[in-house]
Amino acid sequence: MKKILIKMSCVGMLMCCVLMSAVCITDAAQPPVADQQLVGVSRLNATLDINFSSGVATCTGLATAESGYSVELVVELLEDGVVIESWSGTGRIINIQETYPVTSNHEYQVIATAYVSTAGGSYLLFHTKESQTLNT
Repeated sequence: MKKILIKMSCVGMLMCCVLMSAVCITDAAQPPVADQQLVGVSRLNATLDINFSSGVATCTGLATAESGYSVELVVELLEDGVVIESWSGTGRIINIQETYPVTSNHEYQVIATAYVSTAGGSYLLFHTKESQTLNT
């Protein structure tokens, strides 16, 4: 009876180890995804202003990394849902503000994406912020 109990305990522990390693491998294999909470970033903004009289859009993206993290900020200008221009910067505090000529009868939006890395350079995840959509 004692031998059977020991064998059953060993089999049970072995099964737990196999299941736990499978869960860890599955989690490790998943690519980083956008997170709803701002991990590694204390601030992320995307704004779009259009001067309708001059036909110029001002595209702004701002990201501030928390201590121990670095951020690559990519700011994209979309026309009718298609990226027509992009700008980027890397660091702890990134403020990108660029202008771009726009034309009538289109829909414009700015998307700012912060790619978060550890200070050592290991990529962790990304966050995305969208501006309001403006029609010209």
